[in-house]
Amino acid sequence: MRKGRSQLKRGIIALMVIGTLLSLSIRAGASEMKGSVEVKLDTGELPVTNGAVTLYLVGVPIEGGYRLLDRYGGGVVRSEDAGSGNLAYWLSELSDGGKELLLDVDGRVVFSGVEPGLYLLEQTRRMDGFYPFRAFLAEMPADNQWTRCFEPMVL
Repeated sequence: MRKGRSQLKRGIIALMVIGTLLSLSIRAGASEMKGSVEVKLDTGELPVTNGAVTLYLVGVPIEGGYRLLDRYGGGVVRSEDAGSGNLAYWLSELSDGGKELLLDVDGRVVFSGVEPGLYLLEQTRRMDGFYPFRAFLAEMPADNQWTRCFEPMVL
């Protein structure tokens, strides 16, 4: 009787260890999912000089949307509201601590290693001869697409 209980305990402990290892490997695999965000500006034949774009993480994924980071006031943004220009403008007023990259001469920039979340993209340095594009939000991933390309209008 005693021998049967100790085998049962070992079996339960082994199952718990296996379950823990599986959950850790699933989390590790999910955190390795990263993509890229590309911004291409149509400047015609003109070369781009002095322009820069900044990518800010503004929200983390939750069921059905995103929880805004505390510096952006917290709260929840539903996925269907993530394309709001007004929300992007409001978040751009609070933006801080993003990753800035210079545009190449073709008006292109690529942010690599982008983790799941809601991002604000904003032109933080104006290109010579052009007005900055309007800030916008991007979901990563969207429709299981881990490579996103945006072509905001420049004036």
